[in-house]
Amino acid sequence: MLFPRRDKMSKKAQVWVSTVLYILIIVTVLVIVLGAALPIIKNISHKSSYIRSKEIMLQLDKIIQEVADQGAGSQRNFPLKLTAGTITIANSKVIYTQKTDQAIIYPRAAIEIGNVKIQSDADVNTYQTENYIILNNSRISVNFTRCGNESNYVSVNTANIINSITYEGNSISNFQFLLNDDGTTGTGNGYIKLLDDGSSLSFARVKAHINSSIEYDLIFTLQSNADFLQVNVER
Repeated sequence: MLFPRRDKMSKKAQVWVSTVLYILIIVTVLVIVLGAALPIIKNISHKSSYIRSKEIMLQLDKIIQEVADQGAGSQRNFPLKLTAGTITIANSKVIYTQKTDQAIIYPRAAIEIGNVKIQSDADVNTYQTENYIILNNSRISVNFTRCGNESNYVSVNTANIINSITYEGNSISNFQFLLNDDGTTGTGNGYIKLLDDGSSLSFARVKAHINSSIEYDLIFTLQSNADFLQVNVER
């Protein structure tokens, strides 16, 4: 009589243990699903904010065009309802900035929709005077010589194209560019000009055209958030 009772108790114990394991498995799965879903939810939230902000900027551009077409004295009220980011107005531009760690658009991407330009990682600014061109971002600043143009070639020495590069308060200079270590390619006639002018850009470029024993172009590119200057040779 005792044996059946032990078997019965054993079965009950087995059922209880199985139930506990089943509940633990369910809890584990729920935690994993929720943990994986949180970044997705955050990404959806940021993307929704980006889409809404883009629509507002497009509507604002449309109203600005309508007011401009109506002539002097025309006015229009436009409520700005943004859930994130900041709005600044400078240099005849309305700039909306949204900081996010989510991959909403590709890094350093630039998209133009009419008069609205959408850029990612856009921290490059350019300045120029009669003799100098400045490219800078949040990390480095590069000072170029500015001279000549397409219709007015002047003497160009590649050792004088870059005057200085400043990084974390330290300035370096003395740069020279030669093709195949040929000294005759370091001087010639040409010009140095800014190709991309503006602020809050994804990148900006300076072109140095040199006509020496070989005619070629040096294209200097500063990307947003980069701590280096890219140089390409084009012929």
